[in-house]
Amino acid sequence: MVQITNRFMIASEVFVKKWYGQQAWHDVCATFEPSTNAIFKSKINPKKNVDFMHVAAVLKGVGDVLTPKNEKVLVDLGFHNSEFDLSATQRLLMKIISVEWVLKTAAILWKQRVINGGTIQIKSQGKGHVHATVRDFAEPMPQWWTYLGGWFACAITFSGGRNVDVQWTGGGSTPQDPAEYDARWQ
Repeated sequence: MVQITNRFMIASEVFVKKWYGQQAWHDVCATFEPSTNAIFKSKINPKKNVDFMHVAAVLKGVGDVLTPKNEKVLVDLGFHNSEFDLSATQRLLMKIISVEWVLKTAAILWKQRVINGGTIQIKSQGKGHVHATVRDFAEPMPQWWTYLGGWFACAITFSGGRNVDVQWTGGGSTPQDPAEYDARWQ
């Protein structure tokens, strides 16, 4: 079973409330099953993990409620949550180390944040261009793949990339179907 660190849940609530308001968060929560709502009614421990079914509920709820206001809301959420998840030390390191190095270490961060969630492979395609592949993700859903585009974009931006463009180019419909990303920057 895939699990994600609870920081995803905390950061997602912060994002919706900050950018769309309390009513929007209430509307997103109205899409959840009682078990997902129960998580947000308790004090969430950021060091623990949550089953992906709850992450999926948040992604689906945010997408369903807020996409009419912002078609890129899930990408924006991924960028925000990635930034929210970085420690001060990680932020400093990302600013002084190359984009390519940061992306190579994405696999390490992935294993820390996405438990039993497959692997990421990053291959350079030349200066300012990489191809990323996510393999063996057991609980694929389109909202997750869109969200990850923002996650990649944050890593590239924080490490000095400008005019970042990350595209989910396909795949990810089953655990055996790798999700593919193309990332370019200046």
